[in-house]
Amino acid sequence: MELPRDSTPAPAYISDSECGERLTFRQDEEKALSIPLKYLLALIPSKTAGAYTLIFQTGPEGGLTSSTITSPPAEVVERCGIPVDVPAHLLKPVSVIISPYSGLGKAELYFSTLLAPVLEFYSVDYRKNTVTSPADIKTITDGLPEGTSTVIVISGDTLIFELLNELPSTKRPTLVLIPTGTGNGLASSLYRPPSPDDLMRSALHIFLHGMSYPLPGFIVKLSPGARLLGKAIPSQGLRGTVVTSWGFHASLVADANAPELRSTGTEKFQVAAKQNLTPPLHAYRGTISIVRPGGTVWEEIEDTNDEGHFYLVVTGVSNFEPAFTISPTANGADGVLRIIYFGVGDVEGAEGVMEVMKAAYDGGKHVSMPGVRYQAVDGVRVRMKEAEEKWRRICVDGVVVTLEKDGWLEINKHEGWADVVCKSRYDG
Repeated sequence: MELPRDSTPAPAYISDSECGERLTFRQDEEKALSIPLKYLLALIPSKTAGAYTLIFQTGPEGGLTSSTITSPPAEVVERCGIPVDVPAHLLKPVSVIISPYSGLGKAELYFSTLLAPVLEFYSVDYRKNTVTSPADIKTITDGLPEGTSTVIVISGDTLIFELLNELPSTKRPTLVLIPTGTGNGLASSLYRPPSPDDLMRSALHIFLHGMSYPLPGFIVKLSPGARLLGKAIPSQGLRGTVVTSWGFHASLVADANAPELRSTGTEKFQVAAKQNLTPPLHAYRGTISIVRPGGTVWEEIEDTNDEGHFYLVVTGVSNFEPAFTISPTANGADGVLRIIYFGVGDVEGAEGVMEVMKAAYDGGKHVSMPGVRYQAVDGVRVRMKEAEEKWRRICVDGVVVTLEKDGWLEINKHEGWADVVCKSRYDG
């Protein structure tokens, strides 16, 4: 992405302006600001006639700033002017939850520079919550109003997982996603941005123009010895919306969460992938069974030539990252679970695994590759036959669960526990 030629912060004023691929205007008599149009996010009217606050990205790493601008071109007003009418979901009680450490740590910046000015324009009375420890989530959910309310989540997928798993049955919030995590699978799947760089712009568009729909999910039941962050898991299991995995994907997520990799953004997954693709590939041992949609019979998925399992993902979303399409026929809101599976005997070593992954980055073409199993399911069971603990790790929406020896898990779809703002009323 091309950087703005100048990112001098507000205040500023305009003396002339022109549009093409960039918006150029003067901040004072000697300094001009030139911004690529693709970096513009929001144009908020101010109390001064003809004056606006322009909010825009400053580069590909998630930087954000604002500038005062007067008499902007009509194209800019149409492109990023916020609606005069208050979005329906902001007429409910509103809470904002910020995860300051998610992704590259930009959540607080996006709140103060983008979200807070929009909420102020609409005169929204809201409650701000910042998550600094796992214990904060329960305090936040206890403080949500009974029944319906709106919760704006500035984070990645894991905070949504934590929120849903602490949510009392008497409360059903409408979630608004402002994605600042590393992968942002749920937002990427619901918003389907035209390019990875457009995810935040798509999220803001949905926030301003979207409508509320049920957010489906799944329940993961686990054997009694399963542990999450060293703690036992409740008997009712875990609630999820994005992914449950075992094998390569789960090991990759677990290793990428090592303290020395957490601050490296998506690069941490590349490092963890290399660690898990060192020849020979590990043959994951266990039994995998599925129930087809509408069925009741459990069918075992056998590994090719008894060479071991390698990759099992169960998901209701289309993307794990804006550019990584894991399940191309999904959309995140249709309530259909699908598996993506292949065993050690289905690929030619580490190079074969990487070919599958590259195809996923090419619009999800991996699901048509020989050896890759892709189908809708109502349920999935896995029973571990691994002696070493590191091969008994599973991933549920970004958190890592460790099963005991001979432990098991069962995944079943669920109608969900919350609603989500995910479609624009202007998109049909």
